[in-house]
Amino acid sequence: MRQCSICKEKFDIDYGGRSIDDQFFCEDCECYHTFRCAICGESELEDNRGNIGAVLIVKDDDVGVPVGTYEIMKHPYYGGSIIGPGEVFPNALRRLGAIPGEEIEIETYGFHLCRYCDEEIKSGSIETGHD
Repeated sequence: MRQCSICKEKFDIDYGGRSIDDQFFCEDCECYHTFRCAICGESELEDNRGNIGAVLIVKDDDVGVPVGTYEIMKHPYYGGSIIGPGEVFPNALRRLGAIPGEEIEIETYGFHLCRYCDEEIKSGSIETGHD
């Protein structure tokens, strides 16, 4: 049995929940305190999403900027909408280039990356998965 880092409830990690950065999250808290990387699909702590300097993947040109990779330069960088996809603010981003590699299949609808994929994009050596 593990204890959730957020709600302190005990749960069996073999039947749900997740361990991230030596913290444990029950299924409910995982939904609200983590996100999935847009490239590899791995879970990452919500605290690491949207930080200044982080890489953002835009795969739909209906959000205000062309499809590609961007570095977040300031906040706010995104505005949500009740109807539709919301909008990315071009003056808050620095374009890094196209989404690298034809072989990369974006795993989720989200924009944000885990720390590993973020560093790989910045270094120009992105691969299609990691352990």
